[in-house]
Amino acid sequence: MAALTVAAIRQRVATALEALAGWTESGFAPTRFGRDANQLVHRSFSVEPSTPASPLSADRRQRRSRGVELVSPLVVRFAHRLRADAQVSDYDAALADEAVAIKTVLSVARTDLHLTLDNIDAREVSPDGAWFLGSLRFTVIHTLALE
Repeated sequence: MAALTVAAIRQRVATALEALAGWTESGFAPTRFGRDANQLVHRSFSVEPSTPASPLSADRRQRRSRGVELVSPLVVRFAHRLRADAQVSDYDAALADEAVAIKTVLSVARTDLHLTLDNIDAREVSPDGAWFLGSLRFTVIHTLALE
């Protein structure tokens, strides 16, 4: 497995999602996404390399020349607008977007990166009823360079 930086993995996933029609990466830090409804845009998203990341149990030697294989969580959060007069149909459309996001993120996997869907962390409606906020957790297996 070729070594990748955590930033390169985050960028690869974000680029794949941004290629979807109407999807836009949030300009705010990933951990801040969804905390302020005034910052949300329909089909906006964030990609957060989360913690804890740990060495793959089979790769405890951690050779500097080869790098270390890690198992890391990656969280994708997204927003979908809910119209006041069509909340049920817009909720269904948000679930369809969720499925598209999952397929898109999983398609990023290559020989240097392995991704699996770990959990659908959240399907929430904002307190004002205007937003569906989804959160998807993936497991990433990758090699981190040590040199």
